[in-house]
Amino acid sequence: MNEEINADRPIPTIDLSATTPDGLYSLDAIVSDTELKRIDAEAIYSLPDEAARLAAMPYKYLHSTVRLLR
Repeated sequence: MNEEINADRPIPTIDLSATTPDGLYSLDAIVSDTELKRIDAEAIYSLPDEAARLAAMPYKYLHSTVRLLR
């Protein structure tokens, strides 16, 4: 049954046996190792607060999406 459900989903597929929201997707399925290595986490964490970190994100739509998830 899981294969049938996942066949119609966009890639990456979700883990239907996950028990928490963060278990739905594998990080490897969302972000490649190359992309992950390019993230400058030190620069992000050096910003004073969440508002500054969100303002530094390159995509404008991300700001409204993140706010909706709070």
